[in-house]
Amino acid sequence: MRMRLPALAALLGMAGMATLVWASGCQSDNSSPGQQGPDDRPNTCGADLTSDVRNCGECGHACGANHYCKASKCEAGCPERIFYVSNAGNDLNYGCSQAAPRQSIAKTIELARSLGVTTHEIRVCAGTYVEGGLSLDHPVSLRGGYDCATWARAEGQATVLEHDGGSGATLSIRGTSVGPSITVEGLTIRGGGGAQGGGALLVSTGAAPVLVRNEITGGSAVAAGDLMASYGIYVQAGAAPEIADSTIGGGSGTAQGSFGSVGIAVASDAGQARIHGNRIDGGTGTTTLGIAATGLLFSGKTAIAVKDNTIRAGTGRVLGASGTGSIGVLVNDAAAIELTDNVIDGGTSTCTGACPVRGVSVSGTRGVRLAGNRIYGGDATPTSATTWGVLLADSGDAVIENNMVHAGGRAGTTNTVYGVEVSQSSGVAIRGNTLFGSPVPAAGQSQALAVTRQSSNVSIENNLLLGSRSAQGIGLLLFACPAGSSVASFRHNVFANFGDNLAYGVTTTNVACDTRTTFSGISALEQFVTTTAGNSSTRIGGDALVTATPRAIFASWTDPQSGYPELMTPGWKLATSTPCAIARGGDDLSATLSTDAFGSTRSVPFSVGAEELTDDSACTP
Repeated sequence: MRMRLPALAALLGMAGMATLVWASGCQSDNSSPGQQGPDDRPNTCGADLTSDVRNCGECGHACGANHYCKASKCEAGCPERIFYVSNAGNDLNYGCSQAAPRQSIAKTIELARSLGVTTHEIRVCAGTYVEGGLSLDHPVSLRGGYDCATWARAEGQATVLEHDGGSGATLSIRGTSVGPSITVEGLTIRGGGGAQGGGALLVSTGAAPVLVRNEITGGSAVAAGDLMASYGIYVQAGAAPEIADSTIGGGSGTAQGSFGSVGIAVASDAGQARIHGNRIDGGTGTTTLGIAATGLLFSGKTAIAVKDNTIRAGTGRVLGASGTGSIGVLVNDAAAIELTDNVIDGGTSTCTGACPVRGVSVSGTRGVRLAGNRIYGGDATPTSATTWGVLLADSGDAVIENNMVHAGGRAGTTNTVYGVEVSQSSGVAIRGNTLFGSPVPAAGQSQALAVTRQSSNVSIENNLLLGSRSAQGIGLLLFACPAGSSVASFRHNVFANFGDNLAYGVTTTNVACDTRTTFSGISALEQFVTTTAGNSSTRIGGDALVTATPRAIFASWTDPQSGYPELMTPGWKLATSTPCAIARGGDDLSATLSTDAFGSTRSVPFSVGAEELTDDSACTP
């Protein structure tokens, strides 16, 4: 069979075919079809020399395997800059065509590396892929969720990455070359059940990709010692990913002295991660001495911002007497952190001991901002447990503003609950919040707000403190001991639905701080703050006490669950007939607090609490 010489040259890929090309009548120039070359002879090969892989730049000059023609030059990779991968594919294919995909994700990443391409993406169609030690360490994007027949996105088309049973995470993303221009999107990633294989996604060694619209769940590993048993995402070693619009779960790991399961963990050596728009669940972890389930764990030395997420601690189980149940957000010895506009739930735990449960727990951190969040402290069994909406300990330079906080224990069976507790911290501004101390048993104690041991320079302004109208309900637990504890400002707070125990003031000359004074009126409480904590009376005043119940204060309030459903969605909204002391009793904090929890502008007359009531004409005197 006779073969046209340009086609033969393309097949053989030989540089020496130039003489054959001349024999065919084509020109060795960059002319488009119909144009003339430098010797004025017409282009007779009929090819677009700018893009034809068989005639790239000159007639008969064919690009090699895994190359395409661009601007008359052969470039490595695929013409559309897309590699296709399918379980039905073959790794002998180039993978540039939907009709001839490759089969292995790992081998396709390796192909991209060998070619040196950095502007490509790998599209993986629906199916389950089990590839041991899968590592994205070359700058190519990875996307899933495509129909294998049409390569279009369709509902129910899941690209699932499964763990192979070995050690390490199901997918690791590593290296500074994997930067913000690289996207990992549309994947379902599941951790494994091996002894050290409970992690789903590890981001490490300076990688900073965008992780968006993924479903990521930790595995069911059993970890010894201080190892974290399972996690959805773990960020470490200078990595600084953006994690957005994803669903992330911690799995069901079992640990001894460490974390059973964690949704997202950011290590102390991580970079500046950005976490927004996600649904995060800590999982169903179990521990003996550690923390059973945690939604978000942060101990990084670089500040991060966490915004617009729904974070639930999960369901934890503690086997030992001293373990911690579940925590929505846990910040330990970290650099500055900003939690804004999140919905945070401390989860549910079953324990054999005291079993503390918390919505947000921050310790050893300077530079904290909690703003616009809706926080629930969680639930625990047995009833001897303690729950906190927010616990700020041994920290400073903190702002807690525009939050709605429920102490937890909505069933009324938890022994001790705190809406917000500030302990051994300094320079804390608590302003414009709505804080609820939920019902407790007869032997229990409920505090909407507590400022305890060695806390100093604490400002408490424009807060709405809600109680359960029982002998156990306390609006404010205030320690004026040991020496050095102080409240810098105490102004325009409203106490609502409390009985005789409006507040407890705690004083003593010893370390135990065990002498308590009960206050049933505002003036006595303000006098205690002025005289005992050594404060100027010019920064104290304007506080009020109202008898209205939450059902009279808010537009909607479910009593059997102590307002929990309304807190979660859409937040506690004031009734138009709310008491005027709430609707109009606030101080002017517009210089630092210009909007409320819902984004509305605060204006005269200012409301107390997390919401600014825009129409107070029907408020109750």
